[in-house]
Amino acid sequence: MTDDLYTVKVESGVPVAMRDGVVLRADVYRPDAPGRFPVILERTPYNRWERRGNHVVMPVYVAQRGYAVVIVDVRGRHGAEGEFAPFHQEQDDGYDTVEWCANQAWSAGKVGTYGASYVGATQWLAATQRHPALVCIAPTVTSDDYYEGWTYQGGAFQLGFAGSWSLQALTMANLPNLERNGRVREGDRQRLAAAIDRLPHSLGDAAPARLPHLDPDQSPFFFEWQRHPTLDDYWRQVRIADHHPQITTPALNIGGWFDIFLGGTIGNFTGMRANGATEQARAGQRLIIGPWSHTTIAMAASGAQYFGVAATALGLDLLAEHLRWWDYWLKDEDNGVPGDPPVRIFVMGANKWRDEQEWPLARARYADYYFHSGGAANTSDGNGVLSVEPPGAEPPDAFVYDPADPVPTNGGGLCCYPALLPGGPFDHSAIERRPDVLCYTTPPLEHDTEVTGPVSVTLYASTDAPDTDFTAKLVDVCEAGDCAIGLTDGIVRARYRNSTDAADFITPGEPTEYRIDLWATSNVFKKGHRIRVEVSSSNFPRFDRNPNTGEEPWKATEMRPALQTVWHTAQLPSRITLPIILA
Repeated sequence: MTDDLYTVKVESGVPVAMRDGVVLRADVYRPDAPGRFPVILERTPYNRWERRGNHVVMPVYVAQRGYAVVIVDVRGRHGAEGEFAPFHQEQDDGYDTVEWCANQAWSAGKVGTYGASYVGATQWLAATQRHPALVCIAPTVTSDDYYEGWTYQGGAFQLGFAGSWSLQALTMANLPNLERNGRVREGDRQRLAAAIDRLPHSLGDAAPARLPHLDPDQSPFFFEWQRHPTLDDYWRQVRIADHHPQITTPALNIGGWFDIFLGGTIGNFTGMRANGATEQARAGQRLIIGPWSHTTIAMAASGAQYFGVAATALGLDLLAEHLRWWDYWLKDEDNGVPGDPPVRIFVMGANKWRDEQEWPLARARYADYYFHSGGAANTSDGNGVLSVEPPGAEPPDAFVYDPADPVPTNGGGLCCYPALLPGGPFDHSAIERRPDVLCYTTPPLEHDTEVTGPVSVTLYASTDAPDTDFTAKLVDVCEAGDCAIGLTDGIVRARYRNSTDAADFITPGEPTEYRIDLWATSNVFKKGHRIRVEVSSSNFPRFDRNPNTGEEPWKATEMRPALQTVWHTAQLPSRITLPIILA
């Protein structure tokens, strides 16, 4: 060692055999010294060669500090053999890879994991198998459910994510592997590149939710996801939330307020705290949420908003957080990790980190802000009002949702091609000029108002269609009224309003209650700002377009406009519920 750091030995393309004989490939970074070392494992579909510069955990840096870092291509990806079956392959393969790591001559027999997005999924899915060597995990921006909050949300298909992820990261990037298996034809690369370069427009090339640029032979998973529009056994087999009572691993959960998987990050923390298999697993959960989108982790800016240096490693060093975590669980260092507050959140508006003892916050006061209008809440110039006073006898608001002209997505929970589909907070002012967007807004606030915790909208609405969607967004309106920054959003597909287990069609024209889950936020609405809720029926291409015909969108052969009516009366009190934190 030099200056207490190890020199590092790198082995590339190391074979890792699975129980069925399929061989994966690993790169191993380990101290070039005698002895046995704890293992840090990353199992990735994104090419092990490209993980060397991981901006959160750099393998050489970690190996210098006395760990063996193993980065493995998962089955069917890049250097690995086999067929890629997202999620469903990762339980057995995860167990087998942990077994391999634990049994190497240079291994101390203790394994921890790290990584973001799908690499977080590989961690949780491996954890469900309870290998005794898997001591702790550190999943970033990932989910507790690969149906709700990953592929679907509120029953709507997350086309922006599933389409861009499948086009670029899962198919285009894996063409060399597919080519070795004889699945690439002349012109395929150019076809995929052209579709990627035209994002988000290419997501709308076939009405309303088919993606002609993908080949079922190269990307069977995309078509499989659409064939399972409900929470059926296909999804339940790999649903992490259902496995919390069997999982024994402490977890360092890291998320972002604008991340597409925020709901699942929080769900894993709260679910494991309540239902983990052991007291160590329940007490060993930690949650960190920053002001980030899926692709802006540890950056000062997300979307169009600047959150300051505090949002970067100078404010919270995530690499240092990982190392402390591993040093405690894998090296038994007495470094105070058990005494850390279980929750650390970035409070936007104040733009500072704050430690908490639980989530949701016990001191939050949940306040209903009711919708009001004179019957013309359309656009930000309409007469929609948001207040704590319950509605009386008021006329409803109405708009036409035309799936041929959907409300365009502008930021929010997006992934995975930020060059053309950036996530995060953006100004919605232009969108709010559309007549198919209802706006309900408070008067200017008389004092700073902090909203931290889960957010939901209870909407009473009717439609003349047999099936449709309703969307809602929470917006921070600037003091001068010249910007309207989206904070969080949600959607509900009418047929799945009661349960995503099975369709339950509505009666056209009948006012119906919908609950729209906007997940969560932490934001200080500054004095003079206004709180706004946007209501509409589309957010495309973040979500697929409902054709309003009763057909599943990927099967639909036609689309039709729908007349939507939003009610706010004493009997039908549409509202948003906000968790207010008193000073």
